[in-house]
Amino acid sequence: MGYPVISADKRVLETASIENLLGYQPEGDEIQRFSCDCLVNELTPPAFIWHTGEDSLVNVENSLRYAVALSRNKIPYTLHIYPHGEHGLSTADEHTNNSLDPKISYASDWMEQLQKWVRITF
Repeated sequence: MGYPVISADKRVLETASIENLLGYQPEGDEIQRFSCDCLVNELTPPAFIWHTGEDSLVNVENSLRYAVALSRNKIPYTLHIYPHGEHGLSTADEHTNNSLDPKISYASDWMEQLQKWVRITF
């Protein structure tokens, strides 16, 4: 998961992602129904999660909440929070980071980390 929208909680949302997906903003009990962090159980698959702290479209708290929920349910996961970069970095390497900003390039590590994680997890 790269900079995932996990929660329908307005306190975490900084964009209209949930509203764009559903066509409306959930209220009350529906917030939990559409918040993946509230739905984690023993059948939830392992997860590789990466995000950037500077993401202004999807609050990094989405990834943090999901990691906590996975941890509480003893579901294998890995979480990588890179300090720099906006939403949509893609590979963050020479193919998608035209300026080759070293702060952004640091996040390109996520692809290598994903490959390692898949090998040891599956």
